[in-house]
Amino acid sequence: MTKSFVFTLFFATLISCKSNLENDNKRLIVGDWKFLYEEPVIPKDGNLRIIKPPLSIRNKFRGYEFKENGVYDNKLGFFKEAFNKIKGETESIYLGRSSTYKIKNDSLKLYNKSTEKWESFKIKNLQKDTLELVDTKNESSKWTRIHFDKSKVNLFDKIVVSSSGCYGSCPVQDLLIDNTGKIIFNGRHYADSIGFFTAITKKEEFLNIENDFLKSGWYNLKNDYEASHTDDETISVTFIKNNKIVKTIEDYGEEAPVEFFWAYREIRHLQRKVKLEKVKNTTLLLDFYYAYFEDKSTILYLAQSDFFFLKSMLLNAKIVDTKKIEKYKLKYWSDESEKTIFSDGRFFTFKANDGKEITLDLGFNFLKENGFLSKFKAKTEDDF
Repeated sequence: MTKSFVFTLFFATLISCKSNLENDNKRLIVGDWKFLYEEPVIPKDGNLRIIKPPLSIRNKFRGYEFKENGVYDNKLGFFKEAFNKIKGETESIYLGRSSTYKIKNDSLKLYNKSTEKWESFKIKNLQKDTLELVDTKNESSKWTRIHFDKSKVNLFDKIVVSSSGCYGSCPVQDLLIDNTGKIIFNGRHYADSIGFFTAITKKEEFLNIENDFLKSGWYNLKNDYEASHTDDETISVTFIKNNKIVKTIEDYGEEAPVEFFWAYREIRHLQRKVKLEKVKNTTLLLDFYYAYFEDKSTILYLAQSDFFFLKSMLLNAKIVDTKKIEKYKLKYWSDESEKTIFSDGRFFTFKANDGKEITLDLGFNFLKENGFLSKFKAKTEDDF
């Protein structure tokens, strides 16, 4: 056997191995991955000296979805800072979450739209459910594959995502989208657009949203997640099927599972991707969001997203000539004054700006159909 033949065989084998490695990496990386965040290790002796330097807390929210066509989704999205001449301030521009990636042997490159640069990683380990990457600074990160039940589809046909604001510049806004692509958006404070708007997007947008929440297993999540700190925002998400609330989840301080955070985070930027049509002032544009139902002895607090769903229904309700029903009072603050709507759950009576009384008929009892009648609680001193 000649030396040239040996070298030829060696290089052919090497090239074949590299080709197999590259193909395996391309095949195995397809899917959804979340960052394995490790809490800082503190010595048992009580010394607050931290042995392992903690990564930024935001790292635990990192995630990727790699697709077969060389496209990947950065679950946190891409942003850039730009100066808005009209507003006279710098604002964050959302660039979406999709970009491109390349795999060559054990090398992974991700194009970062925020920096407009390629980021390079070495694939140190890639198995069925585990991924370990090493960046150019020789820092390692570990990831785990996300599995989800793909059969849980069509569980909702509308969804509302609302944000309460915080002690700072968190936006106060509501957005509803249904499976036809119809959008209703209300921006209040620190939102990109202030006012009440409608828009239309492709049906595929709703399917993407449905898929994002499917991966979060929302149907098995708790109804409430709450951080121990104060002055943060609450995100409320209401899932609706056939105009009936299926489930509402409230997340205060980003304590819900990271997959759920990813799903509602994307909807919070949806109004940036569509053409908004402002709805002109109308007597039916009731301005309640921090609201509650009450009678003489009991009270009912609902999530902000629940109230926005009710508001969207009232926009399509019929104006009827019927006697005011004063079973419950729906109270809220608007224009620095407390306002009241009288209702039994189906009929809603209020005063328009001109002082005229208007009654709207939903055609069904909102409180009864959504199981809220059993959730009224006795008033306490804090409720007066």
